[in-house]
Amino acid sequence: MRRRESSPRSRWMCLFTLACLISMVVAGQVDAASATGQKAPSGAKAQTPSSQGRWRETASMATERVWHTATRLQDGKVLIVGGAESESYLNSVELYDPDSNNRLGSWTTVSPLSIERAEHAAVLLSNGKVFVAGGATPSEHGAKATDSVEIYDPTANEGKGAWAQAEPLKRRRWRPTVLSLPNGKLFITGGADENEHDVEESEVYDPAANDGKGESRLTTRITGLHYGISATLLQDGNVFLVGRSPGIGGCHQAAYVVDPFANEGRGEWAIVSDGMVNLCEPTTTLLSDGTILIVGWNVTKSDKGYREWGTALRYDPTVAANDRKRAWKTIPLPKVERFQHTATLLPNGRVLIVGGERLNSYTDNTKGFLASAEIYIPNAQESVGAWVGGGSMKIPRSFHTATLLSSGAVLVVGGRKTRNDEGAELASAEIYEPVAVK
Repeated sequence: MRRRESSPRSRWMCLFTLACLISMVVAGQVDAASATGQKAPSGAKAQTPSSQGRWRETASMATERVWHTATRLQDGKVLIVGGAESESYLNSVELYDPDSNNRLGSWTTVSPLSIERAEHAAVLLSNGKVFVAGGATPSEHGAKATDSVEIYDPTANEGKGAWAQAEPLKRRRWRPTVLSLPNGKLFITGGADENEHDVEESEVYDPAANDGKGESRLTTRITGLHYGISATLLQDGNVFLVGRSPGIGGCHQAAYVVDPFANEGRGEWAIVSDGMVNLCEPTTTLLSDGTILIVGWNVTKSDKGYREWGTALRYDPTVAANDRKRAWKTIPLPKVERFQHTATLLPNGRVLIVGGERLNSYTDNTKGFLASAEIYIPNAQESVGAWVGGGSMKIPRSFHTATLLSSGAVLVVGGRKTRNDEGAELASAEIYEPVAVK
């Protein structure tokens, strides 16, 4: 399956194997790393301070990977699943324990997936298991979309974990979006099929049905959205969707609210943007006041080529019921306009934006990827919010994952440090530790 572009720039080229190993280690860490067979962090005492927190390195994974998933388990550990390394898709799985190795963290390789997959979706189920679905997997003609579903039980196999195959999705989906609903069922939407066509039908998946083997049914068809969709569960149980479309540059000019169970289970959706949205693969974060922070970008085309622009918005679903236009508020842009970043809601109600690629940087293969982080403060400046520096990682990265740990810190894992260079995929991980807000 030919991979589609994620922006008007050239799609990142074939991945290559990362060969660099960080050599400087803190005393005592070498023995711990050797005992576990994992890579040790370098310079654990070196931290980048900021007014909002600090960064530090932690142990590295055994495998460089990009387009993987990261899921925090009920015991606080983080499960990293699949992804891609060099030209290969991965079925390997690693587990991060933030409290081991004198709280420097450590990785353990656990039971692999039954198939190799990347650009899949993963979500924690209410019973503590991890649901993994879709993605791309190798075939004799290259990569293809899959409908495969696997579920990881961290308590099985004497605590070593085990995978079980479950009922497949109704549609093959590469880069699907999966969201857990209040009743324990899953809302699955978007993605591309084995023929590179957009999958317009959504699904509701019940992992408890069929004696725990799962069951899926098709629900509302949403035209215009495809892969790279960001989904947010609203406080009323509905789902807010915004993401890419097949239009110019893949930017979409509408946002949707979906009720997956309306219309006798067939679902229904409504456009709620009223012309306020023109976004490419944004991040969406539900804030403590019920509004949604949206950070993305858009693109325009002229005789001089494409030009990319940053976009930052807040959407208030309670206002939308009476005045759809007033529900949208333009807010200050991050100091660095970026895409392919991550957004993580911190326990203090602020939002951490990490890494990604600088807009309009596709002509510069070495300086486009970002190590910097920024923090959005929702209640500043009469609730339009304000951005402050969040320090900087040691390594610039994009296509990474960011996971909130039980401690309130954020674990950033893997990704790529440049677009096309050999050895661009990362096994390294870094941790952001916020400071108390006065």
